[in-house]
Amino acid sequence: MGPIGKAWWSISLLLVSALLSAEEGVRLRILAHDEPPFMVAPESPGQPPEGLAIDVARALFSEVEIDHEFVFVPPKRAFSFAATQPGACVIALERSQEREARLTWIGPFLITRHAIYRLRQTDRQIRSLDDLKGLHIGAALGSAAAEYLEVMGFEVDLAPRNDLVLKKLQLGRNALWASDTLAASLLIREQGLSEVVQEKVFLTTLREMACHKSLPAETARQLADGLRTLYQRGDIHKIYKPYLGQQGNWLIGR
Repeated sequence: MGPIGKAWWSISLLLVSALLSAEEGVRLRILAHDEPPFMVAPESPGQPPEGLAIDVARALFSEVEIDHEFVFVPPKRAFSFAATQPGACVIALERSQEREARLTWIGPFLITRHAIYRLRQTDRQIRSLDDLKGLHIGAALGSAAAEYLEVMGFEVDLAPRNDLVLKKLQLGRNALWASDTLAASLLIREQGLSEVVQEKVFLTTLREMACHKSLPAETARQLADGLRTLYQRGDIHKIYKPYLGQQGNWLIGR
């Protein structure tokens, strides 16, 4: 990023900080970061954000009738703002021991499955995690898939973005690709990659909405109850369907 880009970015962050500090306006400021297909920032002012997490948030706030506003910031800033700015919440965040006590959690906001992918021509079937031993597995830096496989002792080759991991698989630099199924499905569909085959689903993770600790207990209860209603009524399954098609059937019954 050049000097002009850095200056613009710094000004943007200052404007976001000022927005989050303001006490007037919307009741809750919902922090998101660009992570297709979960969260997609508007391309120009006035356009609405898109993505699965955005759709879930809209459905939830419509259910509980709480005013809100989406604000896009870099991923690390989203957690920092939610932890320090009253009235701020970050969506689609994974819980950790470090984060747990600093925020009020409402979930499950997203349920994400992670799978192993291979090239069809390799004819290598993965029936259990034992089949991964000795193989180079590509995964996106900071992803739940990468962290889980590393903890389990597998050899994981990290890249900053999921599309770069996919490219390494295509070039034969890695034997396998580990990714959440929604992001992988999007990349495979966009690039028309019939040669990429999904193998074993090895991990399911929960991502939640996390709010500043000052969030009133009654508001937190409303949000939790509203989210539960969306699951029980089947609304969450309907939201997933356009993104996953028939693969979304595993959500039924949650």
